[in-house]
Amino acid sequence: MSKPIVAFALLCASLLPNVSQGQAGGTGQDGRPLVFSASTPPSLVPSANRSQENLHSSRNPDASPSEAVQVNVSIIESSSESGHTMDTLWAFTARWLGYNATILPKTALDDTAFFGQTGVLIISSGGIYIPANRAITILRFIRRGKPVYFQNEFSCGYASNVWFDAIVDSLGGTYTPVGTIGGNLTPMTVLGTLSTTPNPIASLAYFWWGCHGTGDTLTFTPFLKYQGNEYGFIFTPPNPAHGKVIMTVDQDWIRDPVASRGLPLIKNILVYLSGATVGVQVESPGTPDVFHLNQNYPNPFNPTTDIRYGLPVQSQVTVAIYNIVGQEVTRLLDGVQSAGYHEVVWDGTNAKGAPVASGVYLYKLEASGEGKTFTSVKKMLMVK
Repeated sequence: MSKPIVAFALLCASLLPNVSQGQAGGTGQDGRPLVFSASTPPSLVPSANRSQENLHSSRNPDASPSEAVQVNVSIIESSSESGHTMDTLWAFTARWLGYNATILPKTALDDTAFFGQTGVLIISSGGIYIPANRAITILRFIRRGKPVYFQNEFSCGYASNVWFDAIVDSLGGTYTPVGTIGGNLTPMTVLGTLSTTPNPIASLAYFWWGCHGTGDTLTFTPFLKYQGNEYGFIFTPPNPAHGKVIMTVDQDWIRDPVASRGLPLIKNILVYLSGATVGVQVESPGTPDVFHLNQNYPNPFNPTTDIRYGLPVQSQVTVAIYNIVGQEVTRLLDGVQSAGYHEVVWDGTNAKGAPVASGVYLYKLEASGEGKTFTSVKKMLMVK
């Protein structure tokens, strides 16, 4: 961490109540020595005087089965950053899985009020500014035994990357950013549990730039890899009372122009972090016998909806959105796809990225392959 960032972290920490100001010596709540390092702002080191509640999970071990599968996902918004609609994709996917999903403003991280209503926390953008007090809130959430998805950015110097390193260090792990690699990093191989459960994923087809790194072998499990470098990790803190953390080093795989290609990994991450297995919908296996286009879901919608379809053979595919008078609003897909089941997501914007008005829209699938052709049009309703 650079000296200016450390100085700012200390200044912010000095304004916060009940936060350790880095007094050397003593032990933290988990018995570990309070050790400061250049990569760990003292404001993130566990205080010996901090309430014991931070060591315990807020999950109720005596909850009924129906309560146990209730998953509340809170997503820190990203849409205020130009072109960063990751928050809507996380929310849409969580709801598709049957979870409750709420998009919260960044200011939600200024206190712990959202803790009681949140089972999984998603930091949806690596480009958002994270001051010291908000990083401390994330740390406290993890110390409550709750899991977090932490979105980092492509450059190792981004604040999100710096604070991730500091949070990991405070929880007893070691992560080292190695360097930023530019250009196309595909196919990005997906490894381990996140490559299989509940949806099989061999690789990501869209990944540009990234700050690759290494984690200690006891607490870090890599799950994204390209040409020997690692770009995504599962962090399991050594204290079993603390929540797990999943991190990817850039968000392009979510912002893939073919939006549906990133959804299976989002689903796998949500399922892994929530620990839920009931009601999880797995991608349809096999190949359909005929072309078909499903009704979008949800419908009516605001602002995101999922469009699914099936291809019996490899096909040239176009999926486009039209207004009620037949003018093309945007084209979601124009390319070749393999036989099987597919989906695309429309985020309610036109070809220029501007939000569209409420009303009736049409979506059209055109597909052709091996001498077969198919065209289907369906209606959907955007309600704001």
